[in-house]
Amino acid sequence: MRKASVTFAFKKVVNGIDNFNIICYYIYRENDMSKNKEPVYLISVTARLLGVHPRTLRIYEEWGLVVPKRIGNRRFYSEEDLERLRLITCLTNKVGMSLAGVKLLLRIEEELASHNLDRVFTEILKELLENF
Repeated sequence: MRKASVTFAFKKVVNGIDNFNIICYYIYRENDMSKNKEPVYLISVTARLLGVHPRTLRIYEEWGLVVPKRIGNRRFYSEEDLERLRLITCLTNKVGMSLAGVKLLLRIEEELASHNLDRVFTEILKELLENF
């Protein structure tokens, strides 16, 4: 999905609902095209960039929400991982979604994206967030 179409879709969705929590998803998707998959950030740097404790990132890894590259005992996160973590953090902190809910949501997104059904996912996410 191109950046312009995501921005347009965001404006269209926001105009149709009162709840702005859906912005979390669009922040994540808008940067989709420019993500770098090169792991360069240590866990301490990643935690500082996201404003969370490093233990939070370890918990996300334990839940299978993000899989950082490991070199020895060190975790390295890419820009792609950062964007995914921003979405997870937004959904848990601002929306109040549980980690189980986030895991399910991300699994649904991956499944739909593999079948080029991003639009269906957007509608499902809109419906979920309207109920918060």
